[in-house]
Order: sequence, then structure tokens, then C-alpha cells
Amino acid sequence: AECTTREAYRFQLSPEQKHWIKSSSGASPDAKQGYKTPSNQSEDSSDIKDMAILSRRPELAELENHVRTNQWHAVGLQLHLEENDLVAIEREYRGDIASCRRSMFDLWLKTFPEASRKQLFDCLKSKAVAEIHMAEQYRECICRQLSQKPTPSYYQRLEVARQT
Repeated sequence: AECTTREAYRFQLSPEQKHWIKSSSGASPDAKQGYKTPSNQSEDSSDIKDMAILSRRPELAELENHVRTNQWHAVGLQLHLEENDLVAIEREYRGDIASCRRSMFDLWLKTFPEASRKQLFDCLKSKAVAEIHMAEQYRECICRQLSQKPTPSYYQRLEVARQT
């Protein structure tokens, strides 16, 4: 059976992406006003591109360049790293914040293969870390840089979804 546009859209998103749309827009992505059709997709395409970019795994160099928080220990805890590992990092680098932060991000990426920019964005905005300005700058910079690269169109993604 052929998918309708609404069904194809709904099934393209992971639960995390649906939650992000819901929390960003205040409406469920399954609600009529929240779901994207070809006619209203162009006005919301930047939001969808941003969501797709944020759902991807970050590179260590990207994290080093854009996330320069001094609260690396709190960030590590929010990213579900073990306290013992974070203490070992601090001991190894004798409190050098840049080295500790880099090692913490490296450990996060190695420990969690599903690590995403969205997880880090949420972590930075959490009450425990409260680096809201840094989180917004990171999101804006990464989305601006990566949205300049060509991405598959809506119809190309829909065709791939139908083939699978």
C-alpha cells in the first residue's frame, strides 16, 4: 500500500524528533497544524533541517570549537557519564579545564554511539548546567554551517521511505 504524505512524514521521525517538534512548537507533529505538507513545508523547511542537523552525531573538533563551558563536569553528568570517570579525567589533567572538557566529550562520544547534538543542546539548557546562551549559539552556528551543504529534498526522502 502506498503511504500518504502525512503517514510518510509521521514515520520518518524518531520519537526524539517528534518530542522535539512538540516541545518546540507546542503542538503534536501528528496534529493537523503541526504536520508538514508539500504546500507548507517550504516555510518550515529550516526548522526541519535544523532538527535533522541536531539529531546527528557531533564531531569532537566541533565540540571543542563551539562548546567551551567551564562546567565540563556538570555537562558530563548530564550526558550520563560516570562520576568516577569524570573524577579520573580531572585527576589526569590536573584541573586544566580545556583538556578536561575535551577528554569528557571524547569519552561521551566513545561511550554513547547514539550521542547527538540535540542531547548536548538539551544538556546545556538544563537547570544543572544553565548554559542557555551557549546552547543557542551552538545550535545556530552548527545549523547555519551545515544547512549550507546540500541535503536530500522532501520528495527524495519520501521516495526512499517508500522503497524501504
